[in-house]
Formats: sequence, C-alpha cells, structure tokens
Amino acid sequence: MVVLCLLTALVAWGQGDRGTISGIVLDSTGAAIPGVRIELTNVSNNLKLQTVSTNTGAYRLVGIEPGLYSMQARMEGFQTYVRSGI
Repeated sequence: MVVLCLLTALVAWGQGDRGTISGIVLDSTGAAIPGVRIELTNVSNNLKLQTVSTNTGAYRLVGIEPGLYSMQARMEGFQTYVRSGI
C-alpha cells in the first residue's frame, strides 16, 4: 500500500509570519494510519520539524517559518511518501 498524505497549509494573515501544516495519513483504501513519522525539512537551511500521526491518522506541524520545504512520511511496511516544493 502507498501512504497518501493530504496537506493543508494555513497562514493566519496579519497574525504573524509563521504557518501550520496539517493533514491526515491514509492508506490506499482510505483507512487512517496511526504512527507515521512526518518530517518537514526547510530546503535552504536544512531545519527539520517532526511529528507522528495520531490514532486517527492526523498530524500537525506548527510554527513553520516562510520558505521552501520538502516533506517525508514513513512507516515500516509502507512506501515512503515524499513531496517537494511545499
């Protein structure tokens, strides 16, 4: 099965210069996958933010500085999901 990540980037305009990325990790049948390691990497300075998906497959990364990012989602037994240009 392939890990599918749904991303939503939220920026509170006028509230600061930090953002949030949140989503739900699902398998190919649409079932939530808990325990997936999510890693967001700032391409310019290699700063990494990490979290793990909850029992409902949800994850949330907060305090993200503006910039260009890549993201990986990985878990044993699943293909690693990689997304660049975030």
